[in-house]
Amino acid sequence: MELYGLKRKNLFCIAYSIVAFFIIATISSTTVEAQKTEVRYLSFIDPSKPDPRSKAYQEIINNFEKKYPQYKVVVDVVPWQEIDKTLISAVASGKGPDVARISSLVLGQHIPAKTITPLDRFISGWTLKQKEDFIAPWDMTVFDGRKMAFFLENRTAVLYYREDYLKKAGFDGRPPATLEDLTKQAAGVQKAVPNAAGMAIGLSSKKRASTLQEIIPPFIWSAGGEVIDGKERAIYNNPGGVKAFGFMKDLVRKHEVMPRSVVAYTYDEIHSSLQAGTIAMATLGTHRYITIRSGMKPEVQKFFKTAPVPGFGKTAPCLIFGWVLTITSVSKNPEGAWKFIEHMTSPESQFINAKLAGELPARKATYQNPWFNSEEASYMAIWKDYINSHGKVFKYPEKYTEMAEGWGEALQKIILQDADTKQALDEAAQKYNSLLK
Repeated sequence: MELYGLKRKNLFCIAYSIVAFFIIATISSTTVEAQKTEVRYLSFIDPSKPDPRSKAYQEIINNFEKKYPQYKVVVDVVPWQEIDKTLISAVASGKGPDVARISSLVLGQHIPAKTITPLDRFISGWTLKQKEDFIAPWDMTVFDGRKMAFFLENRTAVLYYREDYLKKAGFDGRPPATLEDLTKQAAGVQKAVPNAAGMAIGLSSKKRASTLQEIIPPFIWSAGGEVIDGKERAIYNNPGGVKAFGFMKDLVRKHEVMPRSVVAYTYDEIHSSLQAGTIAMATLGTHRYITIRSGMKPEVQKFFKTAPVPGFGKTAPCLIFGWVLTITSVSKNPEGAWKFIEHMTSPESQFINAKLAGELPARKATYQNPWFNSEEASYMAIWKDYINSHGKVFKYPEKYTEMAEGWGEALQKIILQDADTKQALDEAAQKYNSLLK
């Protein structure tokens, strides 16, 4: 009995020790976690989701927390079209994030709003070589001589197309090189492929008119026009602009290769239609390619491809844009915020984002990875070559969103009401210019 009692007592002590160990470990772990400094990050991508871009950013964030165990990244997720409004409101209340992901297309509006802070003190020792490692020109994110943001990734509008549809229409699967060719191929596809529109461009003014922000400048430049003058006043109602908008009108009303419903199409409708195979060709940013393709049937994915945007008589100029990272003016942890930006824009993180999410790296050094020479990355080589050969710098005006929304409103009149193109653009330009100080 004494032996039995001794064994039972020993077992009790062992069990008690194990329980105590886990309690202490849990308390210790909780304490360590509580001691970590938060880096709050405002983004539209939720790392917990299963899509390719989410998985990429989850891995990148995990790597950051391993590299800097004193920090804990907290992602504040909002819809992409709500980021700017959310950021301005949060900063005004003094409770904004540390780091914000902002579209380069609308970065200018945050300068007068004072929602972001200059980054010059973090890069005072940078060499010219470091600055030139970014594909987008350094000055694209410089305002009043101050560096305000760094590109997280680059993107450009490209032509998405179904190679199998073009083959059925007798075009050997080759994408159109000019807008004139595009019109012919779109008409051929509609005859050869039932229930598939030949072409689609999202012309809606909703959701910041994002599709128009990306495709209108290349079309206008291709037609020999300009969007704004040196004082950022709208001049897109010039002959080049009239030709570009007139072409989109003709796709709908004259050639009937683009449905009238495109005046209500945003990025999401174009995305869904491409994935469903109900349109043969469309313009969209490079960043959606992997996500759209991953939602297609495996037997269809091999036919889903991209090409440079066709222009009038030749390839259209390439509009360089993308999402940038910046530190907010109310950041409680600017040092940690900068380390996070450094990590997110590092070649190592850029490679993860490229391979998993299909987003073009913003750093030249990233392309030294052998993967970019593989067949798997061939689509990305097309985008990079397009940017290198046809890229055009455009310093987006502060009220670029309002300008694009005006384009959408003008296209409503031009396409649905058969309004005179020049008159509609004159009215839109005048309205926009009245907003300027």
